[in-house]
Amino acid sequence: MELINLKNISQSLADLLNQVEIHDSEELVELGAELVFLRLKCQHPFLDFQTLLCLEGAIKGICSKDIPIERKMLCISFFKGFHLDKERGNRYCLN
Repeated sequence: MELINLKNISQSLADLLNQVEIHDSEELVELGAELVFLRLKCQHPFLDFQTLLCLEGAIKGICSKDIPIERKMLCISFFKGFHLDKERGNRYCLN
């Protein structure tokens, strides 16, 4: 399925996904929200937690606000694991 046809995926997010070689829903589902978010964050450090939730919702076929609290908590933990590493040229890294 085309990315733009998924819940939570705007044209601008679909364009960003295409830039990191994610072209359809099958690729998104296969890689998972966290890995896809890592790919995006490496190239677009401005992306926020809501982007991660949008990806997760798209994979589950639900609005990001409807993601179960247990899964949201895992996403929060994953997102909080990022830090800006000045020794690595201001790249985002996982703790």
